[in-house]
Amino acid sequence: MTRWWCLTALALYAAITTITAHVFQINLTDSISQEVNQPLTNGGTSESPPIDKCTLCMNTVKEVYAVYEANKSRSDLKDAVLALCNFYKKYNEVVCAGFVNVHLDMIIFFAEHANNDTITRRFCSLYLPSDSCEFEDEWVVDVDLGTKPDVITPSVPGILNESAVIVHVSDLHYDPTYTPGNNAVCDAPTCCKEDQGRPTNPSDGAGYWGDYRNCDSPLQLVNNTLQHIKQYHQKIDYVYFTGDFVYHGMWESTKEQHTEIITSIVRAFNETFQDIPVFFVLGNHEPIQANAYAPLDVNTNVSTKWLFELVSELWSPYITEDAKQTILQGGFYTVKPRDGFRVIVLNNIVCLNNNYWLAYDSRDPYNQLKWLAETLLLSEREGDKVHILYHVPSGMNNQWGSCLKIWGREFHKIVDRFENIVAAHFTGHTHYDEFHVFYSTENATRANGVSFNGGSGTPFIDVNPNYKTYTVDPASWNIVDSDMWIFNLTDANSKPDQNPDWFKLYSFRDEYGVANLLPAQLDSLAHRMAANHTLLQEYYRFYVKNGDPSLAKGCDDACLKERLCEIVTVESGDLSKCEQLDREFNLLSSVKVCGQLFQSSDCFGYKPEEWSVDIPPRRSLAGEQKPVHQSRSKPLTVLQVTDIHHDPKYATGTNTHCGEPLCCRKDSPASQIENNGAGYWDDYQCDLPFHSVDKMLREIVHEHPNIDYVYMTGDIVDHAIWQTSPESNSKVITQVTKLFQKVFPKTPVYFALGNHEPSPINLFPPQEVWSNNLTVEWLYKLSADLWSHWLPQNSLSTIESGGYYTTLVRKNFRIVVLNSNICYFFNL
Repeated sequence: MTRWWCLTALALYAAITTITAHVFQINLTDSISQEVNQPLTNGGTSESPPIDKCTLCMNTVKEVYAVYEANKSRSDLKDAVLALCNFYKKYNEVVCAGFVNVHLDMIIFFAEHANNDTITRRFCSLYLPSDSCEFEDEWVVDVDLGTKPDVITPSVPGILNESAVIVHVSDLHYDPTYTPGNNAVCDAPTCCKEDQGRPTNPSDGAGYWGDYRNCDSPLQLVNNTLQHIKQYHQKIDYVYFTGDFVYHGMWESTKEQHTEIITSIVRAFNETFQDIPVFFVLGNHEPIQANAYAPLDVNTNVSTKWLFELVSELWSPYITEDAKQTILQGGFYTVKPRDGFRVIVLNNIVCLNNNYWLAYDSRDPYNQLKWLAETLLLSEREGDKVHILYHVPSGMNNQWGSCLKIWGREFHKIVDRFENIVAAHFTGHTHYDEFHVFYSTENATRANGVSFNGGSGTPFIDVNPNYKTYTVDPASWNIVDSDMWIFNLTDANSKPDQNPDWFKLYSFRDEYGVANLLPAQLDSLAHRMAANHTLLQEYYRFYVKNGDPSLAKGCDDACLKERLCEIVTVESGDLSKCEQLDREFNLLSSVKVCGQLFQSSDCFGYKPEEWSVDIPPRRSLAGEQKPVHQSRSKPLTVLQVTDIHHDPKYATGTNTHCGEPLCCRKDSPASQIENNGAGYWDDYQCDLPFHSVDKMLREIVHEHPNIDYVYMTGDIVDHAIWQTSPESNSKVITQVTKLFQKVFPKTPVYFALGNHEPSPINLFPPQEVWSNNLTVEWLYKLSADLWSHWLPQNSLSTIESGGYYTTLVRKNFRIVVLNSNICYFFNL
């Protein structure tokens, strides 16, 4: 994981702008400030035209190429980049100088070998993506995947007679210069380092076992993690390490230093686990220039061949000669640790948008995806079950970068084709405890794959160190359960002379109430989290591994939605599943429900959403201009009727105190007390029989023969909310509405909906979540049809969409009927 890949783009931009100033003798201090302060968007200001990010980027890249071609001066280019890095003052001069030294050869290579518009545009689209600057290099994996066999729904037995145990470690980020007590709050990308000295404030000093702040792992943390795993877990079948041996000090990277770090970590694993196979993955921090895995035809000092050669030898105790050959071809390999089980290890940093070699060659780098498809075809023929290991989650799209959309799409197509044999994926990079669900490319509602992130051995940033164990069914190699192991860094650093107190944070099955960790179970869990935000908050706690600073920051609704979206995204930019869960998130949650019902800001941190109506400027009102009732000079008489609550099951003589929410009904429990029978016309504890409604309306007409308008302000349906249904409610609403038509044949009646009209009661869900079982479409259409007796046609459309309407009833007199039930706090 890295937050500073953008410095590469900054370095290139620095070179371009500073050299331009030097060559053409312009004052860049003012112009840079103007460009920094002017938004690189499609907006701009009234005083200046908008700056198109892509155009600006391409022009500057072309300029640096031209300047470099003019004199081929390495020193001029270096001075230019360094000058601008220091100008921005984001980092100190030491960091700027180091970063320029690390990346200068890369900039020169692109100037000499990639000076064309196509590659320039790709480069800019990687670093400054926008609608006007999308990465364009369409390709597909050229391999015949064969016919997909019938899908076999994965399963595991309820009780395992035998199980395998896999330990998952990731992102150790070992920093050999980490010095306890040194400054953890510095002006460099990472701190706690040997040359950064002691802080003035002792609280800013680095902890002995690591630090939550911008610091990587000390050697004692790496060693203690591996020793605890081996000592505590007596049965371990395999160990997966999903990348990032090397620390985040990208301004001081050298081939010698990276070689030393990787070698020491691999040897530590080998010495600790000995005969237990360990399968390693390359991360984005292993190359000298972080993220940059060069094509094999790059035979210069920016090549990554040295890295492939190094690990092909270091990993040799657990791999075959064939595996060594594919590592040399791109850092990926496969092994069969036992009959019927295959491990495939990918180098998917080649999909990361921070890997600027994608601008040079993005089409299935190293032919790795083609190899993956061919390897899975072989596995299918041989009857193997497969685990796939790689560093970057394929759907990642956040501050740590994103996987190229085309690569992610092709990868998804391949693993979807082989869903019957791919039991699970294992990743790292984010440093968080997370899982991801894959869905069928033909049926987006069917989950057919799962991916598990190993978290991180480093506490960088604001998380506790961790590792994970998986219980696996060796018959199918499906994951049955996983345990998360951590220690609290605050507690450990308070006792530097004692080993950290490792403990199991949680068991996945126990915590989330799932039967296993198969795709269908985890898909169901994602939907449960969308509806139960207490459960989702618990997921966040595990996500940050109980890290004290992260828990103190908390996770609001926007943060929770991001976590949900990550779970169901396996192709960068494909937000279809996110949108579905977002709707479910907004529909119901225990926090919102309780907070809304009790109207309390103290209810589990509930905070009502703040919003306002954008009131348009004055204009003519909608609706027909011809009044439906002609004006008269005499005063108007308006009748208001409300809350009739007609009960079609009302029965004279039945129990009035039945112990149910509504009594006096045919099916009410019998009364044991005399004189408890319901009266003919009604009872104080009961709803109205139809003959009472009829009698009431006719008496009104008899007593008030000159009524001009009738307002019926809702609640026609009874209080028998446990027996409500669209069918029964429709019958009651229709019967009573037609009674109004009969009793007031020439008098307009204007109805409003009440909270008892829908089924279930009170619930008026928005249109975007309507389904067969949850909708008020039937109510809106029924109302529009019944009310059309008194309303013009153009008043009916809003009734059908939301249960509200307006109409001009006479000159200078309009009625507006609202469906205010949507604001009722029981409308969850």
